[in-house]
Amino acid sequence: MRSIFSFLLLFYSLHSNGQEQFQLAPPLLKYNSIFFSKSAQINILFAQKGTTIHYTLDGKEPVESSPLYKSPLVITRPFTIVKVRTFGAGYRPSETTTVSFIKSGLNYSIKEQSPASDKYKGQGLLTLNDNKGGFSSLGSPTWLGYNIDTVTYTFDLGKKTAVKELLFDFLQNEGSWVFLPEKILVYYAESENAQYKIFGDVSITPTAPAKGASCVQKRVQSAKQVNARSILIKIVPVKKMPDWHEAKGEHSWLFIDEIKVY
Repeated sequence: MRSIFSFLLLFYSLHSNGQEQFQLAPPLLKYNSIFFSKSAQINILFAQKGTTIHYTLDGKEPVESSPLYKSPLVITRPFTIVKVRTFGAGYRPSETTTVSFIKSGLNYSIKEQSPASDKYKGQGLLTLNDNKGGFSSLGSPTWLGYNIDTVTYTFDLGKKTAVKELLFDFLQNEGSWVFLPEKILVYYAESENAQYKIFGDVSITPTAPAKGASCVQKRVQSAKQVNARSILIKIVPVKKMPDWHEAKGEHSWLFIDEIKVY
């Protein structure tokens, strides 16, 4: 009798520990785009019974005491980091799904731009401010793709406008030769015929190979708010891919789908 009891206790212990070690899959977020003009609606899906979905909107990791997802989330703040996890009794919580949602900034028209590759033309001149970007798939029709030394844009704000920051959305997919740029330089002019002045710049130095594909936002801020009518942007891609890459020494691709001005 004792041996049977010991066997049952061992079986129950192993069975319980096995259940506790099983990790839930992350939930699925459905939305039109990470960019929006007035609001963004997010549906969160996970089908397994007995589980709950918890989320945060402040960049913190979700825990079981975080808000419980019951109905679609509506985002209106300019820059919101949504983090979501699945929880269930007897299971390890899922990995965190993270998506940043970005509100439109100032309206502008594009006076000049470097010609994109024939394969990656996006939606033409509308691509950089149409709120349709933010998908990490290389085949997404929203991307403008470049394989040149310097990508240049000139924006017209229509009138002298207060500007403090620009936000850029890039694709990073190093396995497919798509790298973040080495540098972003931004200049501004107070009137149509005025000389351009430096607004700000950002240098990007990778510390290790990036895994998989992702959308990466980079910001360029001015030391102080400026009054601008025109904005000149110069983006410098990686001209020689690093030694660890299978195509070392080759020119990288640059993919961009949105530029926001604030």
